[in-house]
Amino acid sequence: NYCGLFGYISGATIRNLRVEGDVVTRGIHYGALIGYGDGTMLVENVITNVNITGEHSGVTGNGGMIGALYGNITFNYCATLGEMGYEGSSMYCGFTAFATSGVTSTLNNCYTTCKLTEGTGTDYCYTFCRGDKKLNNCYYLDAIGEKQGTKMTLEQFQNGEVCYRLNGNQSDIHWYQTIGEDALPVLDDSHGIVTRNEDGTYTGIDSLTPALSKGEGAIYNLAGQRLNKMQKGINIVNGKKIFIK
Repeated sequence: NYCGLFGYISGATIRNLRVEGDVVTRGIHYGALIGYGDGTMLVENVITNVNITGEHSGVTGNGGMIGALYGNITFNYCATLGEMGYEGSSMYCGFTAFATSGVTSTLNNCYTTCKLTEGTGTDYCYTFCRGDKKLNNCYYLDAIGEKQGTKMTLEQFQNGEVCYRLNGNQSDIHWYQTIGEDALPVLDDSHGIVTRNEDGTYTGIDSLTPALSKGEGAIYNLAGQRLNKMQKGINIVNGKKIFIK
């Protein structure tokens, strides 16, 4: 019971991590990142892509991030992928599988594409979190039991819309996507920054360098809005970044 990449944490901060793999559980409360979490915790810039199967029938309490929560946890810029479940089991969640009374999961700018294996029961299943939760700018592809957050289509994940939305007002970029190559947003700044065009489509700007003067070409701000002329701050011109004081 209470297994994960980190079986037990208390008051920890976990940042800048990607977890991949396949797991067969024989107990309850498996979390792809954390088995048992206590204290005040922060998880930031983390993606898990773990397929969870098992041998324990009935309620399992398995989650894409944490199996059992006994303290408050905040997830910033995180995602959970992968497939969970097996016939005869239930209680699965995209992020937090179980939470004791009085604790809260707070998710900021996160998404999940987790899905249940065919034949898995949906009792006590939640798309993001079981228990008290605060979801801010969070998106999902497939509902796991109770729907939470904002539903988006596969096309919206692939065409850059979800990536653009996840970056909020575009003042602090965390999510990237090379459209046509990345099926989902990634936490890797070597991939494209997604901008929104006037016609509602999305473009990934792949080349960002400061080595360009006030040249000609289409000008955008980091929110993807086209400008008539360069403004103070960061401008995107011909796929390159120009900073104007």
